[in-house]
Amino acid sequence: ANLLPLLIQLDDLAAALLTEPEFDLHCHAVGGTDLDDLSVHLERIPGGAEVFVKIIWPDGTEEEVPVPDGDLSEVQRYLADYEDIAAATLILLGADGKVREFPIHEGNVDDLRLDLRDFNDLAYAIVSLYGADGLLREFPIRDGRLRRLLQTILDHDPEYYAQLIHAALRISDYRHNHPGEPDLLCEDPILLNDLLSVEEERARVGLVPEQQESGLQTVGAAPGSEPAINGQHSAIPRLPIQRSGELMRSAMGALPAARQAELSQELQLLYLQEAAYAGGSFALADLENAASRVQTYLQMGLSGLAEGETEAASRLLMEQRLRTLMESGARQVERMRQVALRLLPWHEVLDRQQVRLLEGLKHPDVGMDEGGQPVLRLPSLPGTRERTSVPLEAVPGQLEAIRAWVTLVKAVGKERVARHMSEQDAPLLARRLVVGAILYRRWEPDLVEPKDLERCRETYLDPATGRFSAAAFRALAEATRDLTVKRKLQPNATEEIARFLAATLDQIAATA
Repeated sequence: ANLLPLLIQLDDLAAALLTEPEFDLHCHAVGGTDLDDLSVHLERIPGGAEVFVKIIWPDGTEEEVPVPDGDLSEVQRYLADYEDIAAATLILLGADGKVREFPIHEGNVDDLRLDLRDFNDLAYAIVSLYGADGLLREFPIRDGRLRRLLQTILDHDPEYYAQLIHAALRISDYRHNHPGEPDLLCEDPILLNDLLSVEEERARVGLVPEQQESGLQTVGAAPGSEPAINGQHSAIPRLPIQRSGELMRSAMGALPAARQAELSQELQLLYLQEAAYAGGSFALADLENAASRVQTYLQMGLSGLAEGETEAASRLLMEQRLRTLMESGARQVERMRQVALRLLPWHEVLDRQQVRLLEGLKHPDVGMDEGGQPVLRLPSLPGTRERTSVPLEAVPGQLEAIRAWVTLVKAVGKERVARHMSEQDAPLLARRLVVGAILYRRWEPDLVEPKDLERCRETYLDPATGRFSAAAFRALAEATRDLTVKRKLQPNATEEIARFLAATLDQIAATA
């Protein structure tokens, strides 16, 4: 029972704890601590730690002096008597078995302080300094239930507690920067009023002729994009076909050396800013993750604005700040995230893989794969810690498939589909709906049996071409028209359903 909090996925645990406002204040108090203020007097030794002072003499010999009961007054007097000490280090053997060393500031024998500059992670430095017993006294929690839960985590894994602080700060800061984002109603259309369309962004950086700007759409949808649920324009951005990593390298190589040096300096600054925004950890792994996110947004923004053209990409890198390109890439991810938020309330009719993709977009964890291409990291499956990723260029197509499935479910009836989701995945249910529509002109998965699938193939599949005959498509179109009239569907919704059903029919043929 005590280990249960450690078994919950970190972001989920942080989000749950943030429902208590006191935990939010606690995290910001820890995260807002100044490193200089944290270099405290040595008498504040973590409870339960064994204390030693390692002295290095001018001839290179070392001496280790134990400090009974953590009383440093004797150590101060001892060091004050010797002016020829080359260096001194305070060693703490914590109750958790970890050894931590703190160099003693030279010349501060009368006012010994802990030097915490070797700690890359501020939150972990605080946890290490005050220990599991002292942290909640220094940053108090008054709610008894919350304090017991946090103390349990501290007692069993202080390093995990520091990670929890970082996760909570990231989620809390995101909520603070998105105050108008309530729980989304599943019946609302997928419509973005506040995000620029790709064409608007291209016009903003001078890549669209002025005479075309007046005709730009303002709902976050590109011309020619697929229609969305309820007849609204799609909010799913179209990513360029050319791989963004290759485009970035070729465009950068065409720049003068002076401009490349300028961009390199700006990129370093963006890395540091991203690390600071993500919670202030400068541990190597966290810095690498921050740099990976910056690179991902930058490549996506450059590819989207340049539409995969090297000449346009070089012009952008020559004329625009990297932050402008990075923000454009971040907006592409945000458009996809908004679609995912609209689809998540339909989780009852989505299978595990579909929900996993949408959950991954709720708080996107983007980065680069080993080949330097942008990916979306998906949350681990229940009962495992293994995480996988999906190429970001593949996400729009997967979102469109999920959205089309939801559009069909809304027309057919949510209850008819939901009761089968525990035993089957969405693609299999879609095939049953298609077979029922062709054979019986009815949209009821309960009517379809495994033998009906074989019967449909035998009747309508052309062995010569490997595709279904025109008669199958006519039967499917007739059933779709009946559904449109019965449900009073908008033309865009009907068109989206028709494309989805045709693609499903091709999948049935391919698995024959």
